[in-house]
Amino acid sequence: MTSLDAIDARLSAVSELVQSEETFHAVRDALKGVQKVDLDKLIIQLAALDQRREAIENTVKTAYDRMGQLLDLQKIIRNIPAIGRATSDCACILLRVIGEVPAVRLCRSNTMY
Repeated sequence: MTSLDAIDARLSAVSELVQSEETFHAVRDALKGVQKVDLDKLIIQLAALDQRREAIENTVKTAYDRMGQLLDLQKIIRNIPAIGRATSDCACILLRVIGEVPAVRLCRSNTMY
């Protein structure tokens, strides 16, 4: 995908959300539970855990940080089905593909708590 293709796909997604108030509100409501979670940062932190396992001291702060990361991950996992339902019927491919992600289909069929 060229950067121009990416820009066009994003513009299409924004256009659909602007034109469909129902879709906009469904997506917004689905994302409310994860609005304060920095997914990129969380992924980096969790991936770095294995690489620096020996360097981590077992401190209260480390345990507190890890617990926070796991709770953030739990928030994301719990919101996957709602995000998938909100985007599965969209005309825009960029939005629709979220509803087609295998993890979303799996979460729709299983209750995750």
